[in-house]
Amino acid sequence: MIQTDLTKIRYYGKRNETRNLEFRSFLKWVDMDEDELDSIVHEINREIASKIDCRSFPHLHKEGFKSKLFGVVQDYSICPIVFNVYERLKERFKFKG
Repeated sequence: MIQTDLTKIRYYGKRNETRNLEFRSFLKWVDMDEDELDSIVHEINREIASKIDCRSFPHLHKEGFKSKLFGVVQDYSICPIVFNVYERLKERFKFKG
């Protein structure tokens, strides 16, 4: 299910702050080619962004996801696309934190 309620997204952003930073570290050091990670992010982003307005804002459709992780964590609490893509990535990598 895609979350678009900004009140809930802000709540989860605060609640998941530590876990999101742990996942950021995990993604920085995951044993995966950067192009492969970008491909996964692009796939999830296409699915999510097609259902939410402001599709180009988070720039998740661009290359270099690892280099954008700090901004992604910052935008998690304010952008439904970032929130949903990041949560799907956690599911995809079976990240428990």
